[in-house]
Amino acid sequence: MAGLAPNAIYVIAANPCDVLAAVVFNRLGCARERVISTGTSLDTGRLRSLLSERLGVVAPAIHAYVLGEHGESALIAWSGATVSGMPLDAFLTKSGKELGPASRDLILRSVHEAAKLIKEGKGATHYGIASAIGRICEALVHNTDLIITVGVVHAEIEGISEVCLSLPLVLNGTGAQVLAYPELNAIERTSLQRSASIVKEATDSVRAAL
Repeated sequence: MAGLAPNAIYVIAANPCDVLAAVVFNRLGCARERVISTGTSLDTGRLRSLLSERLGVVAPAIHAYVLGEHGESALIAWSGATVSGMPLDAFLTKSGKELGPASRDLILRSVHEAAKLIKEGKGATHYGIASAIGRICEALVHNTDLIITVGVVHAEIEGISEVCLSLPLVLNGTGAQVLAYPELNAIERTSLQRSASIVKEATDSVRAAL
């Protein structure tokens, strides 16, 4: 397939998207940036929607990301979150809003459980992922340099080699690349390493079975 379309970019949306993207990358042998998992793009959108409701700020003014696996081991990079250009903690202090550890844990659980709740209400989650795929493809086709949390197979993440995880990546006509590795605190780095280990183990298991 890669030989017939050497410049193709592959967007993997079927779950487990990170594992499948890694398998596709391994099989095709193309450039890393050309096999893209939809990853946590939808999770990040849900996070910003939840924060918008909680903080009373429109979602486009919120820059916060869900990183890692598209699944239960995903994490929120709270340390780098900003609202209206201010660090999240500074915004909370100035606005008098509350977002303590218990609230942050609840938001993470809500992000994890969103797909389940949507399936119970609508029967499927195809509208959300369709929107995410549309944004990804638009960025690729129109070369927009959009930054979004999608996955590629990274050479190394927190000591784990050859693993597909979501980080904020820049998307354009060449695919998806890391613009700058995110600044994370020690707890977030440990959580990201755990997520990488889980995805790596699942990927190795699938590849061994093929």
